[in-house]
Amino acid sequence: IIDYALVVPGYAGELLIKSKPGYPESQLQRKQTDGITSQDLIDCYDKSYFLQDCGGHDSFRRNGPDRIEDPRLLSITSLLALKKGGRLLDLGCGRGEVSYQAACNGFVTTGLDYSVEAIEVAKAQLNNNPSLNNKLEYLQGNAADFEVTEKYDMVVASDLVEHLTSEEVDSCYACVARSLTQNGVFAVHTFPNVWYYRYHYQRKRGIAKALGAFLPAEPRSRYEKLMHINEQSPRVLLRQLKMQFEHVLLWFGSPEDPAG
Repeated sequence: IIDYALVVPGYAGELLIKSKPGYPESQLQRKQTDGITSQDLIDCYDKSYFLQDCGGHDSFRRNGPDRIEDPRLLSITSLLALKKGGRLLDLGCGRGEVSYQAACNGFVTTGLDYSVEAIEVAKAQLNNNPSLNNKLEYLQGNAADFEVTEKYDMVVASDLVEHLTSEEVDSCYACVARSLTQNGVFAVHTFPNVWYYRYHYQRKRGIAKALGAFLPAEPRSRYEKLMHINEQSPRVLLRQLKMQFEHVLLWFGSPEDPAG
């Protein structure tokens, strides 16, 4: 995005940022149009997003999917221990780290994402580990309304639901309910979320102010402002899950240690 940046030293300092010519600035503005869905944003989920902005991108560029260092992704991979193998479906798989780790830990895994470029990035990693070819596949498809052709022992939705409208979330949960085995587990993770922004981040701002430091009023990145069309609260998350699933456990992780 940035063509160049110039820092002018001084007491307060000045920062001049020049964006690259022709960059589609309007594409990254938060759309206020009523009725926007994930389909309206599909072009934004390109390789530059997954490799340069989406959480964990720096670790992915260093390690590929073999080693996860991002606390957000570690928190969801730790939940894989809830099932001891079987078939697993990773909804909104993105670059494929969670799918890859699941396959390495004994699951026969399918990663699903509606972004063609995400699937390309994920598939490219399989070339480095051909032993997973019979355990892991990546498919292009819509997590909000996918065709149920298999039964899965575990379904994972890692930081997906905030990218879907409320109606799309309902549809996604209905598909998951149809695809789970009798004792299947559905693990949903969503961060950042409404609770974090509304309460925890504001507390952090207060602490920073008391120390003479500064945190901006708007913590969201430009991509988050565009793509998080349905940030979750505990109440909404629990209500929608209970519409499809009889047994639901909802808990908070610490924002400082989401994998703890």
